[in-house]
Amino acid sequence: MSAGRQLLKTVVAAGLAALSACSGGGGRAGYTITGVAASGAAISQGILDVHCQQGSASAVTALDGSYSVTIAGGQGPCILRASQPATGLVLHSLVEGGASSANITPVTELILAHLFGRAPAEVFADFGPEQIQKITAERLALSKAVVLEATKSWRLATPEQAEFDPFQAPLKAATSLAGGNNFDQTLDALMASIIAADTSLPALALGLAAATPSNAPDKAKALLGTSQDKLDGCPIARSGPLWLLDFSNAFDGPRRFRIDYAQNALVQQGPQEQELARSPIAASSTEYCAFSAQLDGQPTQFRVSGSGLMLWNNPRYSGLAVPRQSLLNLAPLQYQATQASLAYLVANVSGQTVTQAIANRFEWNAGRLSTYGCDFSDASRPACATDLSQSFILSCSPTPGVDAREAPLQCRRSDNAAAGQSIGFVSGSSAISIVAVQDFPIAAPGLPGGQVLARGIMIVSRASAQAMPEPGSARAERSLWFVGLDASGQPVSGYTAANTVVSAGAGQYSSQEAGQSWLSLVDQPALGMVYSRPANTSGFRLNIPSAEGWSFAIDATGSTPVPRVSVRTHLRP
Repeated sequence: MSAGRQLLKTVVAAGLAALSACSGGGGRAGYTITGVAASGAAISQGILDVHCQQGSASAVTALDGSYSVTIAGGQGPCILRASQPATGLVLHSLVEGGASSANITPVTELILAHLFGRAPAEVFADFGPEQIQKITAERLALSKAVVLEATKSWRLATPEQAEFDPFQAPLKAATSLAGGNNFDQTLDALMASIIAADTSLPALALGLAAATPSNAPDKAKALLGTSQDKLDGCPIARSGPLWLLDFSNAFDGPRRFRIDYAQNALVQQGPQEQELARSPIAASSTEYCAFSAQLDGQPTQFRVSGSGLMLWNNPRYSGLAVPRQSLLNLAPLQYQATQASLAYLVANVSGQTVTQAIANRFEWNAGRLSTYGCDFSDASRPACATDLSQSFILSCSPTPGVDAREAPLQCRRSDNAAAGQSIGFVSGSSAISIVAVQDFPIAAPGLPGGQVLARGIMIVSRASAQAMPEPGSARAERSLWFVGLDASGQPVSGYTAANTVVSAGAGQYSSQEAGQSWLSLVDQPALGMVYSRPANTSGFRLNIPSAEGWSFAIDATGSTPVPRVSVRTHLRP
């Protein structure tokens, strides 16, 4: 029997068992449904809506993506929708008749698209008898089998992922302070491949709507192209186009590259995607999701996060490698909401390098950007205060003569104080705008007017509340790899020390790191930030963390605040 037929047989049996008690569940006292909503990262504080055969309800997901909703007088089956406010991502799922729980993930989105033969959003909008009639054990089992075959290359090679029910399998979603389980990492790999292919989950769902278990893998490969090719031993690293930026902006803006894991090559490209240079890549034999290549003649190390965003470092530069999303519209990144921002800046003052890392809280309102500078002079009361605020119009327009989908946007403040080239990046749970800054004003003592124009990178991330870690949770030594600049502007890299959470509550937690006690304030001094300070010594660290394994940070434990960006990594078994 083929693997596809055996899988179909297994899932059919599971589907029949789940639907054998087709009374539908629920009753007068209420029908309670639980589960986890995640795109790889948890859908934190997402909007959950449920339509059932009888009854509807809404709720908000917890910071770890879990949810519980009760439908008064409800009766299944039910269709569920989870919306991630930070990115606009919308996922759907199904509570089978007789069941009381369901995960809501990209995999369930694909299954529903196949089951109903149309976009799940459309099914949700008019869920009724016609759609309910299509929810049979045989049809649901077939749709599960098709999607599991189409996505089998993303599942980790562990018993937990060999055969599982995407609706009911245990799912621990990653948060900014904790990693997820194998199911969660499978979702990371799937979303990273979609991002690398510069397509979307709805497009993949449409392409698989008429697939069969036997042709589903080929249809997925045709839709996702070379993004199916991955780094040896690293399911989240997928082939595709990249922007490369460096912290000092010596590149003079984002540069085009393509990573090709099938040919083990890092390819530099020109404006028309012509090949300019090619360097072989070599996967690390000791580090997870790590490889090396030559960049401008320099030996360079790379690490990949769960979203596909990479960090890199060599003796001359360090910076970010960001998947190119040519279909991404940057306009939604500029909306009426709070955004956390860090600027990593380098200037030359009287022949010496001056490095600064600056934190801001941003607020968008009708095209006007208000910035609130963050003050850390009082170690116990960090604040992004209104007395440090500025307000201006930030306008971004396409590069003249270049397709707007294929080039960074050219951005300038209305007061002409700063300009840059902006690229956007949206993953399952995060949306960031990255600006390669050319002429940003920073304070420089001893200069007329006290200012000098600097270059570097500005990160603007949509802010969302951070989940608290659990007491006793630990981060292993070498589990985070960081890159950045030192006080003299030189690139640095390394691994973080082990960290164990001692206690947590009331928006803060304490931890032990390398024999030192730390206190961390969550969502301080602004939403989306984590401020940490060591006990008995001066200094602080400020992080903008992500559930997908990367964080942007300022490290001010030395004499000068310097940039520090990290990705979650693992030692190979």
